[in-house]
Order: sequence, then structure tokens, then C-alpha cells
Amino acid sequence: MTTVPAGKRLVIEYVSWNSFTTTGDEIVFGGLQSGSGGVFLAQLKINPTHASISSGFKLQGGSQVLKLYFEAGEQVWVNASHIGTGTAHLQLLASGYYVTPWRTLLGRIPAGAS
Repeated sequence: MTTVPAGKRLVIEYVSWNSFTTTGDEIVFGGLQSGSGGVFLAQLKINPTHASISSGFKLQGGSQVLKLYFEAGEQVWVNASHIGTGTAHLQLLASGYYVTPWRTLLGRIPAGAS
């Protein structure tokens, strides 16, 4: 997904997602994690599938408020699993912002400055 730039902290406060799968398949797990194989910091709320206007396909989706912190240099990854033998496409939108941590700001204050 992204890597947090040096000197910044990423705060994610909201995610929404949707998936498009062949009939009989469905997303059974989704989460945000710190790096490949890293710690899962949030698990997506998985909703049941519902019919699509396209024959042979199902839709799923969800959204949730959360608060996650990723530090400078950390990678933000999305991980999802589905059951079935067909195809699954997942789209995730994360809403958040970068902040400059206090320790970074304090390191920029010249010695003797008040």
C-alpha cells in the first residue's frame, strides 16, 4: 500500500472496502498490517455477499472507524483471503493523515533556542 516517509507518522482513522467475486466465492478475512508478514493492526469487518447486477458475480463491502498508527519507515499492507475456486477482487480505501511526532520536532530545535 505505502511506506511512511522519514520523520512522519501515519494515522489511519477510517477504511472502506468492497469486493467483486464469482458466485460461490467470498472474502472471509481482511486486515491491515505493518509490513509483509508483520503484525495485524486491524481486522476488517466482513459482511455477507449480496447479488450483483452482473450475472455470476457477488459483491461484498464494509466500512469502519478505527485509529491505527504507523511509524516512519513502516510499510502499510492490506491482506485478504477468500474461499472458493474463482476470482476475487478487493478494493480498499484508507483515510488518514501524516503527523510529525514530537520527538522529531524536538530534534529540530537548535541548542540554546527558547
